[in-house]
Amino acid sequence: MTWGTTHTMINHVSNEQHPGKGTTVMNKKKGYTIAGITVAIIAAASFMPAPQATTANTEWTPKTTQQRKAEKAARQAAATRSIQAEQAKAHKQAQARGEETATGLTMITAAHACNRKAEQQAAAHGVNWNGNPDIDLQLHKIIGKDTFSIVYGATAKQPGASKAHVKVFCQVSGTEDKPQVDDMSINPSR
Repeated sequence: MTWGTTHTMINHVSNEQHPGKGTTVMNKKKGYTIAGITVAIIAAASFMPAPQATTANTEWTPKTTQQRKAEKAARQAAATRSIQAEQAKAHKQAQARGEETATGLTMITAAHACNRKAEQQAAAHGVNWNGNPDIDLQLHKIIGKDTFSIVYGATAKQPGASKAHVKVFCQVSGTEDKPQVDDMSINPSR
């Protein structure tokens, strides 16, 4: 190998290892690098709309306001039917236990109607009345299909006298919304 051949080989290797030194084959004004092309592709792709998934499955398609309202109404109707079924079941069970008449009057409503009437009569005679049929309900019985016979304890106090323990005997008919006291008597407790 001669000195000239060796110098040319060194110069060629030097140009490959150190660009910008010696002669270059690439035109700098029109030159593209792989990194530049990659950045251009990524930038262009970021502005493209994303593909939309389409399917025949209706769960993926947006529902109209009318469809949502119809579904809500159907759920509410189902819930109402369920509640009504539970109430009907509870009424039948209460009737079987003797706590509700065939007309829907419950023993508690009947007892409270009786107590209101006793309280009104006591007030008309200047007597302080303290009746609580929720606590002191002694007897309840259904007579026929629609009347309760109720017995409960209470206290009554006339001005200047001591408290007297009394028993209230009452018959109540009607419905849960309109109970009617048919007969009532207040007797001293024994």
